[in-house]
Amino acid sequence: MRQRLLVPLALIYVLTLQAACGASTLSKLHDTLNKTTKSLNAAAKTNHSFYEGGVYGAVGSAEAIAVRAKAATVIHDANEKLILALNLAQQLTAATFEQGKIAVLGALADAAAGLHTGNVKIDLVLQAVATLINQAVVIIEAFKSADLRIVLPEIRGWRLEAVNA
Repeated sequence: MRQRLLVPLALIYVLTLQAACGASTLSKLHDTLNKTTKSLNAAAKTNHSFYEGGVYGAVGSAEAIAVRAKAATVIHDANEKLILALNLAQQLTAATFEQGKIAVLGALADAAAGLHTGNVKIDLVLQAVATLINQAVVIIEAFKSADLRIVLPEIRGWRLEAVNA
């Protein structure tokens, strides 16, 4: 299963790197980040539904409350790391591009890596969000400092949708 997943991810990576980093790539990044925040909101709603539906155990039980709280924390933390990544990206300059890009990628990688709770059911939902974050990472990796004149004016106006974990 893992090998089957790695091949498409590698293909996406190569194809994205070969694409020009112009307006369409920037639009794809913006769309991916918006989908990510919407997916985080959907994960928060799913977490609530799973709790209310007894998926985590009896409603009100210590076990169910703990799973719901852990999932809410994971969702909140991922959102904070997405906000950090966007804030870092908005502050990039030609002089800080390479280090700043590494910091943005690090924040996104941290967001994706933290999306697990140990509960199989909610973790499936969270992995869909991690996949979107990884798509953003692939797109960002393709940007070069020469792209700043196109990228920065656009990114500085971006805002992420609030996530209600």
